[in-house]
Formats: sequence, C-alpha cells, structure tokens
Amino acid sequence: MANNGVAIPTTDQRGASRNSTTDIGAYEFNGIFPPPTFVSAATNAAGTLITITFSRNMANPASKHGEFSYKVNGGAVQSFSAAALNATITKIDLTCSGTAIAGGDTVTVSYAKGTVLAANCGVLESFTDQPVTNNVPAPPTFASAATNAVGTVITITFSKNMADPTGKHGDFSFKIDGADRNFSAAALDADNTKINLTVNGAAIGGGTTVLVSYAKGTVLAADNGVLDSFTDQPVTNNVPAPPTFASAATNAAGTLITITFSKNMADPTGKHGEFSFKIDGAPRSFSAAALDADNTKINLTVNGAAIGGGTTVLVSYTKGTVLAADNGVLESFIDQAVTNNVPAPPTFVS
Repeated sequence: MANNGVAIPTTDQRGASRNSTTDIGAYEFNGIFPPPTFVSAATNAAGTLITITFSRNMANPASKHGEFSYKVNGGAVQSFSAAALNATITKIDLTCSGTAIAGGDTVTVSYAKGTVLAANCGVLESFTDQPVTNNVPAPPTFASAATNAVGTVITITFSKNMADPTGKHGDFSFKIDGADRNFSAAALDADNTKINLTVNGAAIGGGTTVLVSYAKGTVLAADNGVLDSFTDQPVTNNVPAPPTFASAATNAAGTLITITFSKNMADPTGKHGEFSFKIDGAPRSFSAAALDADNTKINLTVNGAAIGGGTTVLVSYTKGTVLAADNGVLESFIDQAVTNNVPAPPTFVS
C-alpha cells in the first residue's frame, strides 16, 4: 500500500491486515480544558473557615491558600493559612488567618489566578470580591444590669439567650463610685438572657454608683455568638439607701439612749454590742437594744451606772448587722452628740 509515495505498513499494530478501512478511532485535541467557575461561598459558624463552591469537581488545593484572600467589612486584604478539598469535592475549605469574622460582618473573597485546578485540569481564573454568606451568629449585646437588694450580685441582661458562663467571671469587672472591683463567680440565670455575677468582697452599698465592664473573652450566646467587649455600662443599684443618724437623747433617768434615724428601722434585738457611748470621754457599753414604738428610733439600755445630769454624752456605731426596715445597711458613725435629759444635780449654794 502507498499514499503519495509514503509507504504504509500492510498490517496494523495488532498484526491485522490493512486491506480495508482503518478501525482505529482518532480525534483532534485543542489543548483547552473547561475551567471551573465560582458559584458561592460561606463561612462556618465559628468564622474560622470560608468554603467556596465551584462549578465542577476540584483538584487538591493543599498549600495554594496564598492565591486566595478575603476582606471583612471592606477593610484590608486578609490571608488564609490553609486550603483543603472538602468532602464534597466541588468545594474548597480555606482557613482564615487574618481578622476574625464576627456575626453581622460583610465578607468577600478573591482569587488571583495561579495553580488551582479542577479535577479535569481546567485552570481556575481570577475572581474579585465575591460575596460570602456569613453564618457566624450575631453577637449578643448588653441590654441592662442591676444589683440584688443586698448588693452581693450584679445581674446582666443580654439581647439573646446566653450559654453557661461558669468559670468566666474574670472576664467581667465593675466599679463602685469609681473604685475597681471584681467578681468571684458567674452563673446562668433561670432566665437565660441573664448572667448573675457574684461580687467578690464587700457588698455594694445603697446609694453608690455602679458600672460594669466586660473584656472580650469566651462568653457566648446559646447560638455561639461571641460577646464583644463593653465598658462602664450603668448598673441599677437596688440596694436600699442606708439609714443615717439623725439625733440621740437620754431618758430622764439616764438609763436609756434613744437614737433617731432617717428611716424606719428593723428590729435590733441582740445587736447592742455594735453600739457604744462615752460619758465625759469615758467609754461605756449597752446591755440591750430594742425597736421603739416609733420605728425610726432604737432604744439602747445603758450597761452599769446611769448617765448623770450635766455630763457630756457621745454615741458611736461600728458597722455590723443593724438594718433599716427596707434592709438598708447602717454605716458606722463616731461620737455623735447625745442630748442629756437627765436633770442636773442640785449644788450647794450657801
């Protein structure tokens, strides 16, 4: 056989006779594989990963993460630390290494043409600022805060249900009249929008200004939204204002000192040891305390010799457990003047 002077073998590669039309198929390849295209992208719930879906199965993109980038809220270009083929091989998972993605952020992703391929060897073309569905839950926000009536707990209310904050009390702090204080425990309230923070140390006093702060850490909403920092948020102080000393006077026999306060008082029985008095500078004590029929008054029974007429009497209180009727805590007071109603003794004239 011959073809334009070129010798043609009489048998093919299988040894079969070439005495008829060839049965070996052939086609022309132009060297172009159809490229994959961007379809969609989305974050994971933690905001640590962006998964891109393409129009066809992809080849393994390991170590090619540097060809991708992302932006958060239109800011600086951020980078990825890893790229991996998803179990669904039309998808590539990109691990974020730049600014963390938070709930509510607007995220875009880009690719600069490099060596990322489809499984069919089609070459991925560049794309810029493609939208990313942000699946990170919106963060909870501070709504309000209040103390309990005894000043030992601050309860913060948030905009959504919260996860258990046990052990995370160190992320919170508060101030009383500008002085820094901290908490000893945190617990989720029965109303899951609230966290109860136990005051470390002395209780919050009535009438004080209280502010609460949070330094962003690991406190989460029930849907895993991450709580952002907040500073010096006002706390409603539900501790009753303390009663204050108004006046004091002896009875005519000098056996009793009656103190009048600024509000109705609770029963002080058994608390007389928290009070003391002086007669002309000499310290003395009381043997009993009782609520007067006028509940703004407490009657203190003098221990020992009665107060004499014409003497100077002063009364003091060391803060303890004496309360107003509304549980306001009586603060200490020192050397308050006592009107001496004991008649002055007669004196020799002549």
